[in-house]
Amino acid sequence: MKGLFFSSPGTLELRGKTLTFILDTGEEVFTLPLSSSYRVQYPWYYFGAGVVLTIDGTRYRISFIQQGEDGDIRTCSQNGNVWREKLTPS
Repeated sequence: MKGLFFSSPGTLELRGKTLTFILDTGEEVFTLPLSSSYRVQYPWYYFGAGVVLTIDGTRYRISFIQQGEDGDIRTCSQNGNVWREKLTPS
């Protein structure tokens, strides 16, 4: 997400123990081995449908709601819960 009203659509992928975010344009935004140091936050005002990752001092705000989606916030929150389980350091 960029600002309040704009985001860059892409795909968040977890392959093995490596997390990657790739924009729909094909540009790779980050690759994160989950064994490395990172911070993960779930702000209450995202209602479980988003996460803030801080990697090497850079903040990435990720929403699990697609642009223009009129979907149910519960479904998006459920998607967020799945990612919470995957991203929370054990």
